[in-house]
Amino acid sequence: MGRVKKFIKGTIKRTMDARYEYVITKGELEKIDDRRLQWEHVQLTDEQVREIEAVYGPGADTRWHRFFQYFTGKFDARYLPDIVFAPVMECRLNPKQIASEMEDKIRIPILFSSVPGLKIPDTIVSNASGIYYDGNASVISRAKANELVKQYLEKHNNAIMKPTRGTYAGDGVIVLSPDSFSELEYEKDFIVQEKIVNQEDIRALNPSSLNTMRVITYICDEKYWCAPIAMRMGIGPGHLDNISAGGICIGVKENGELCSQAYSEYSTERYDCHPYTKVKFEGYRIKNIDKVITAAIECHKRLPHMRMASWDFTLNDKGQPTLIEVNLNGQSVCFPQYTHGKSLFGDNTEKMLEILK
Repeated sequence: MGRVKKFIKGTIKRTMDARYEYVITKGELEKIDDRRLQWEHVQLTDEQVREIEAVYGPGADTRWHRFFQYFTGKFDARYLPDIVFAPVMECRLNPKQIASEMEDKIRIPILFSSVPGLKIPDTIVSNASGIYYDGNASVISRAKANELVKQYLEKHNNAIMKPTRGTYAGDGVIVLSPDSFSELEYEKDFIVQEKIVNQEDIRALNPSSLNTMRVITYICDEKYWCAPIAMRMGIGPGHLDNISAGGICIGVKENGELCSQAYSEYSTERYDCHPYTKVKFEGYRIKNIDKVITAAIECHKRLPHMRMASWDFTLNDKGQPTLIEVNLNGQSVCFPQYTHGKSLFGDNTEKMLEILK
């Protein structure tokens, strides 16, 4: 009987994995087709195609390499295509079920509050599976939660409310104020936190949005590594920075210097300066980037089972690295590659690809 149960469970798992791979592959093919304007005119030489095939095998789909090359004009045979990463590689790096639980935003203070020098936005109230908590994780009623939020807004004027599970591109993020708040809009799985103010040099880029950095850390050869960093900014008076919500994205070098151009996701637009504040990007430097990299790696050390993590960090008005959230499922490998013109894993690419064998 034990062997039968084991066989049935294995068959179900293989079926579910195959279904997941099919759905994600279909989605990635649709996305690259939507980005046709950005890659269809990029031509690769025969030698470049051979270099790509040397990494990814004969007949490798080159559309993602052409897409990444479109932005900076830089060719890299080791660019990691989404069609390789999303359907299979991410699942091998991060077990899906464990990843889904560990990226729940309500866990962030529990997992990472011990990281030296790290700032986590103060929690006012939260809800997990219908249970309400105050900032000290004491169980409270919904009425008490509404009261605490009102009291906080009277003193601090604003706060951020957002879902804690299953969100994408800033979906559901609400800025609360004394005038707009009457009661909590969500019934479960949400958090209300203090509104973070960016460090001065980040805030100057666009003061209306919380400008954040996508910091990707991964494990290779028994060591933690940090991929090239990308910063996302809003382009108008809205509060969202996410590029999928209409923002722009730019590379940040290890010394904090911005790359020369920023890009929007699906259009052909590129920017030498911020379209709203007119701050010129080339030569502009962000302080304390080294603190962000150190904090991201220290956070990763508190994520067992996870070989790769995509962190959303910023620096607050006191210069502290501030963790907004972590993504372990449905990560994107686009931002670092097309903003820097570098592959995600660099010299570690071939070693990281071994996980697919």
